[in-house]
Amino acid sequence: MNSWSIKGTCENCGFAYKGSIGSDKTVFPVIHCPACHEATYNFDEETTVDRNDIVEAHMVDHKETVFDVVNSKIDQLVSP
Repeated sequence: MNSWSIKGTCENCGFAYKGSIGSDKTVFPVIHCPACHEATYNFDEETTVDRNDIVEAHMVDHKETVFDVVNSKIDQLVSP
């Protein structure tokens, strides 16, 4: 199981979130915004976001959250 500490801002509603996600695969799973519950892809590893924020002098107040993760359940349904 792979896990990451992530930060992001929902491209649907603008909610700034952070937390941990996990996946059996080596890529980020699809997550749903904790505010609007729409799928969001606007996130990266926490350290990467922190570095970008420093360079851009843009400090966002990310809220700690628990994510709904769409993981390997779809893969299990599709796999023979």
